[in-house]
Amino acid sequence: MHYTKIAIIIGNLAAAQLTTRLTDTTTSAIEIISPTIGTRLPDAAGIGTPDSFNFLGCFSSNNGFPGFTQAYSSEDNDADLCAETCLGANFFGLYDNKCYCGSELNLITSPSVAADQCDIACPGDADVSCGGLTDGSQVMQRQIDFGLLLSIYIAVGVSPTDANTDFGTET
Repeated sequence: MHYTKIAIIIGNLAAAQLTTRLTDTTTSAIEIISPTIGTRLPDAAGIGTPDSFNFLGCFSSNNGFPGFTQAYSSEDNDADLCAETCLGANFFGLYDNKCYCGSELNLITSPSVAADQCDIACPGDADVSCGGLTDGSQVMQRQIDFGLLLSIYIAVGVSPTDANTDFGTET
């Protein structure tokens, strides 16, 4: 019975999704998957679908995500709570029990990685991913430590190119 519900959910999500491809000249394409309005189901990959935001992907950063600031640290952390807290921001990112609100995301210094690398379950919703760790991660005293991976969501209606002027261009 449980597997039947999951199969139906995945089938409905696959049939209803709208895919937009965004690219910059120095990184590979990024897909934003946006379920139909009103669909609020996590998909099989552990992606939440909070109001007002779409999942953008799992991202690393070689400079500690400078456009993001920590909003809170809570054992109730999940995509919905972070989205509510970061309402009005262009992005939000999840790492374990931490929520970060972001104004910009530089895809050159913060490239996307495979979504399955963000493999830490959110403490407030174990079905949703809250970031991950890169190989050889070291915790340091920064806003966001190097080696952490953020599960990043983008506000509905915001294009990464509108929210960030640090995208590379080819001339």
